[in-house]
Amino acid sequence: MAFVNFLTKNIALKIVYYGPGLSGKTTNLKYLYMHLNPNSRGELICLETDTNRTFFFDLLPIKAGLIKDFQTHFHLYTIPGQIFYEISRKHVLKGVDGIVFVADSQASLFDANIESFDNLRKYLMEYNRDIFKIPIVFQYNKRDLKNIIPVETLNKVLNPYNYPYIEAIAVQGVGVFDTLKEIARLTLPLIKNKVLNAEDKKGSTDYAEEVKIEYTDKSDIKIEAEKIELVEEEKVPEKKIKIKKIKMRNFAEITRELDELSRIYIGKSIFRKEKKWKLSDKKKGEFQKELEKEIERARRNREKLIVSALDIDEFKKINQDWGIEGGDFVLKTISELIEKNKRPYDLLFRYKNDEFILVLINVKEKHGIRIIKRIQNVINNKKIKFNNDEKNITLSAGICSFNPKDRFNALDLVNFAEKALQKAKKFGKNQVIIY
Repeated sequence: MAFVNFLTKNIALKIVYYGPGLSGKTTNLKYLYMHLNPNSRGELICLETDTNRTFFFDLLPIKAGLIKDFQTHFHLYTIPGQIFYEISRKHVLKGVDGIVFVADSQASLFDANIESFDNLRKYLMEYNRDIFKIPIVFQYNKRDLKNIIPVETLNKVLNPYNYPYIEAIAVQGVGVFDTLKEIARLTLPLIKNKVLNAEDKKGSTDYAEEVKIEYTDKSDIKIEAEKIELVEEEKVPEKKIKIKKIKMRNFAEITRELDELSRIYIGKSIFRKEKKWKLSDKKKGEFQKELEKEIERARRNREKLIVSALDIDEFKKINQDWGIEGGDFVLKTISELIEKNKRPYDLLFRYKNDEFILVLINVKEKHGIRIIKRIQNVINNKKIKFNNDEKNITLSAGICSFNPKDRFNALDLVNFAEKALQKAKKFGKNQVIIY
């Protein structure tokens, strides 16, 4: 299912490029990476394990416009096509939102296409998913070669329900963006209707109201309710692609790494877009939902997390000395320091007047305490200047650790952290107290 962050108004959709080995799946992602506007896509990443064969797939987040007021991203994956990667392929299909099946058009690989598609259907059934109830686009690649399978035959065998198909020459970029456009057209409405509960009462369509994907050289794709327009880009010189490689030991590590990458790319902190510093009641409800989601994720993955309540010491005196404007300046400065010194995928929220909630993901208690103390030291060593005056600010912290076997909910953890925070205030401030 799509990764939805109601606080930062972000949605990340998981699109998997599937097909037999060497059919052109990675070629598609590399071409997209080379020709997308760098501001609208992330790094190309390869996760590897220490086995005789390399577990290889690419993660390519792409900003894809708005659904209502939610910013949408696509996370594009390639599945290793070779048969000995069976466990890997099944693993990456978990939670998929849309599939691009890249078939090799060469006649000699007809059976390989059929076998790959049958395996895809089998893996999805193991997750209780029906392949024909998931958005799917067929890309018939390598149409420039001799002795290729007719499109009619491919459709009859692989695509009996007449899903969209694209004829492609991925190595030249032909059909690559058309394929991305089609899977976006099919996937986004389901997210809009099912995740956001925003079904159109009248004039409903089977594709997105608007998707905008930025190219280099002023080219773009636009999808509207009754018009699909593709502006072809100009030829650009071949560029060397940089692929970030991350060495992993097992599939559990890969799953955790993907979760963390998803969090990083869609941005977890409310401070990135919030103009008002105080959380409204509505925002607190969304914060609770977000924390509950992380608790469930921790239970599912058997991970630990830490909920930490952070409070600025003697904040009333700061307001008295510098006024409300000075107090707001301190809050903003402290929040920025926490943001810069936390890990990219941890959650940061403004919870009360001068209190923050920092949720540390997949962390043991000792390591979590070190992170909190590091943040405290950075703040202690920072002299905050306002209107020709300066102050040294300190931060008290109360933390509550969550174990997968615990049955606590989000409010329980926050309450426990706040109780520990009150002890930290009582015992001399600038302290870290464990509940």
